[in-house]
Amino acid sequence: MTKFQDTAAYVVSIIKRDYAPDYRSIPPHGRWQHFEVGGRPRIDQLLATWPLSVDNQERTRRLLDLFLVSVLLDAGAGPGWSYKSKESGKVYRRSEGLAVASLEMFRTGMFSSDPDQPFQVDPVGLKRLNEQQLAKGLQVSESNPIAGLEGRAGLLSRLADALGNEEYFGATGRPGNMLGLSVLFARLSGTDIL
Repeated sequence: MTKFQDTAAYVVSIIKRDYAPDYRSIPPHGRWQHFEVGGRPRIDQLLATWPLSVDNQERTRRLLDLFLVSVLLDAGAGPGWSYKSKESGKVYRRSEGLAVASLEMFRTGMFSSDPDQPFQVDPVGLKRLNEQQLAKGLQVSESNPIAGLEGRAGLLSRLADALGNEEYFGATGRPGNMLGLSVLFARLSGTDIL
């Protein structure tokens, strides 16, 4: 913490140098932008594949499922790892590569226990996923090593355990079921919570 003030001052100076006075021009940075690496609107494309019979709440649940797993898989991949997109053939590294890899795994149902419902994450699907399958999904090999593969697999297994909490994740144990909680909390006033 001895360097905290110096680090904060440095970051502020870079922001001022590059964006002052129009701080609204600072581009967003997050998982959504990682999914759109190379200018491809992958989330819009994913949404377009779902039939109109999938209502907006279910679409949101599916996206919450995807985003949570994708963020949890995103830790430093190491300098030697890359991912070649099965859709485009382009190669991505770092957070962008992990985002594209997790999206492509999601699309194939790798995180779901229901073959008729691949676009979901559930505890049985996560528990079934072992380190070797995760390595295959991330295209890990001796020539394409990723840092922390065992830890990533363990994290998904622990997520599966946490999804067993029906109060937060419902009977199906999907991360997207948090949507119901957020709707409930939005309806409560501050005095109801206190």
